[in-house]
Amino acid sequence: MHHIRILDRRLATLLPKFDRTVAALKFTTICELGDRHRIRQQIGQGIYLIEIKVKSRIAKHVKLREWMPIYIGKARKIGRRVIEHIELPLNKPTWAMKLEARGRFFRANRFRLRTINLELTHYDMLMPVIERRLRDRLNPIVGKQ
Repeated sequence: MHHIRILDRRLATLLPKFDRTVAALKFTTICELGDRHRIRQQIGQGIYLIEIKVKSRIAKHVKLREWMPIYIGKARKIGRRVIEHIELPLNKPTWAMKLEARGRFFRANRFRLRTINLELTHYDMLMPVIERRLRDRLNPIVGKQ
């Protein structure tokens, strides 16, 4: 128990720096979701962001950006996970957006993928915290809030 308390105190001194580091992370735009080849090339682990292009009528609202965050997630293999969000059928129990199965919605809109590649030794400990911090910053429309 004593060792846990020591670790807890050490973490308390590291967390402010961790939060500043996460706040400085930047996404790299990879492609639109129609480019399955580029998506499948994303073999690393990290955080991914799926955005939807704001339509012209909605874009007239000054505070909206050109691309609106829909979903943010973490994955050990980003490309494989994003393909699941696109191609999984509605009857599959795995949680995913299943965009193609939603027919017209997917075809009538433009979506893009952005990523932050993070190859971490302590993935299971750090990635959920990073994902949560980025979710709080970006406020995506869909996902576990």
